[in-house]
Amino acid sequence: MLFALSTSCENEEYEYLPPTFLKISGVASVTANSSKDYYTFYLDDADYVWTVPTGASITSGQGTSHVVVHFGTTGGTISVEAQGMKAEKAITVN
Repeated sequence: MLFALSTSCENEEYEYLPPTFLKISGVASVTANSSKDYYTFYLDDADYVWTVPTGASITSGQGTSHVVVHFGTTGGTISVEAQGMKAEKAITVN
């Protein structure tokens, strides 16, 4: 994908390069029986597959770059896969 940037002096063309890795953003320490938001990079036409620890559930967003996770009383690892990339985040429940 290309895009153009115009300035008063010149026109420049830049190539958009999608990320080569995923990262999960969101808190690592949560309160028991609470819900939290988690995000990763948005990729055009990507199918996202999120997994959550036993006792937690995805209440919205599966298949997208943003999910809401409801935690029970145990922690574990949240992971997301998209376009051959994978990210993980350790979660502690207090």
